[in-house]
Amino acid sequence: MPRISLHCGLFKSCLPSGERDIPAPVAGVSPPASGSSSKCLDAARFIGMPASRRRREGTSPQDAPPPRSAVAGPSNHSGPIGRGRTALQLRQPAAETDLHLTYDTEPPHPAGTMAFFRHSNQASTLPPGIDTRGLESLQLSGSERITSVEQVCAIRQACGDAPLVVVVDLRQESHGVADGHSLTWRGPMDWGNVGLDTATAREAEQLEELRRQGSAVATHADHVKGKTDDPALRRLDTTLARSEQEIVEAAGAGYRRIAVTDHLRPSRWEVDQFIALVRGLPEGAGLHVHCNGGRGRTTTFMALYDMLRNAREVDADAIMARQSKLGMDYNLADTGAVRESKQAFHADRLAFLHEFHAYARENPGGLPRTWSQWRSADAAQSS
Repeated sequence: MPRISLHCGLFKSCLPSGERDIPAPVAGVSPPASGSSSKCLDAARFIGMPASRRRREGTSPQDAPPPRSAVAGPSNHSGPIGRGRTALQLRQPAAETDLHLTYDTEPPHPAGTMAFFRHSNQASTLPPGIDTRGLESLQLSGSERITSVEQVCAIRQACGDAPLVVVVDLRQESHGVADGHSLTWRGPMDWGNVGLDTATAREAEQLEELRRQGSAVATHADHVKGKTDDPALRRLDTTLARSEQEIVEAAGAGYRRIAVTDHLRPSRWEVDQFIALVRGLPEGAGLHVHCNGGRGRTTTFMALYDMLRNAREVDADAIMARQSKLGMDYNLADTGAVRESKQAFHADRLAFLHEFHAYARENPGGLPRTWSQWRSADAAQSS
């Protein structure tokens, strides 16, 4: 599948000048930058109150993530379940404590290039036999990490005349951009922020420290993962270190963070956050989801969105198959294709995806029930 490399100037509109059994709040997506056109800002109001305004006006208890005392343990069934529901596992790993500042790849060239970009309008490129019903109308895309305004402009251009494009950052791990490089504070499994109620606050502090220092030495991520003995150390200018949110908003798109642990399926809290977002999207809006590598979490959430829109017409296996093919053959259904340390997490994810499809059949578009409400209620008895 071709890499995308689109120039911001070609885009013709709106350019800028774990686990708790409660429904998630309709939390706000941060609006486009103030220099964006009024068309983008009008669309953004459908998503809800921006986070900055919530901080000024006070935050209700439901706006906060569940406290650690309410988070389910690794051996339970992901919170209370109604009679007739399938029991699901959510294994919570221990947080890594020995974290390193890492870079993943060289800065993309040209700046708007993305190696793992895909869009639902690429249905015609899928192999024969793949069910594509309802796919092209989704205005859904996915990719790896975001490092530049040009990449976000390319995402927006791929969505054509969408009144709003929302970028959903699925990365729980602390990350940012400096000197053109995508930076991550990570351990071997990328679990540095597991269990934190304030992962974004930690990230903000880490980025501020980089700016204060003015420079920092980063290690190649493959060395921390144990894939190479060469740390490939690189000193970077961090004076202008930025968060992903700053980059996305500078390109005139909306931004939302749903912090999902790498290699795991999402928790109830995270799924309800996503459903709240989907409910609030204006007609015709574009949705872009991404993680770090553009495979596991990205393909999972592309499948979730596809199910919310198409589960009544297309079965779970077919939706997973087409999203896997769009995702450069990242197979959601093959739990044995990864090393043993990840297999249990991927088996949990596959069971979750099948159960979510059942939810989406009964609640198209995430209505009337949230995922948590549906999971807690008794299943309807067939006659």
